Amino acid sequence: MVPVFFIHIPKTAGTSVNDLLSSLYAPAETAQHIELHCEWHKSDFWTRFPFVSGHVAYEVVRQFVPAHFKIVTFLRDPLQHLMSVIRYQYAITAPEGEDLFGYVSPELRSISERMHEVDFTNPGEFERWLTNVLAEGQHGLNLFDNMQTRAFCRLLIAIAASQRQTFMMQSRI
Repeated sequence: MVPVFFIHIPKTAGTSVNDLLSSLYAPAETAQHIELHCEWHKSDFWTRFPFVSGHVAYEVVRQFVPAHFKIVTFLRDPLQHLMSVIRYQYAITAPEGEDLFGYVSPELRSISERMHEVDFTNPGEFERWLTNVLAEGQHGLNLFDNMQTRAFCRLLIAIAASQRQTFMMQSRI
C-alpha cells in the first residue's frame, strides 16, 4: 500500500475522505489527527504509520514527511468553503450545538459566541465584525482568511493581517 499523508483542511469533506482513506489500512497503520501527537516530527513516526492525517499546514510538516509519501488534500470552492466555516463556527455555541461539538478551545468558543450578536443580513455589520475578528489574532485569521491557501503557503502564514494590505501594495510596484 502506498504511504499517504492526508492534509485535512476543515470543512472540505475531509472527515469523509479521511475515513475512506484510513479504511484502506489496518488500524495500527494509521495516525490520525497528528496535531494531537507529540511525536509526529520524529522520523520513526513516519516509518510506523503508512497512513497519516491531520489538521496541519503543509509548511509545518513538509520537512518531516518522507519523500515516498503521497500528499493528498481536498479543496473546495472558496466562497462555499467560507460559508461552511461561518455556519459551523456559528453552530458551536447555538443551543443545539452544545451536544454536537464536544471540546472547543476558548478562543473559538469566544468567536462563536460573538457571532450570535451579529446581523449577518447587514453587510456593514458583518464586515465590521469580521475586520475585528481578523485583527484580534491568529484564530480569526486561521478560520476566515483564506484557510485553504494558508494550508500550503508559508508567505501568507508569516504576514499578519495588519501588514497584508501594505505587502500587497508593495508587491504591485
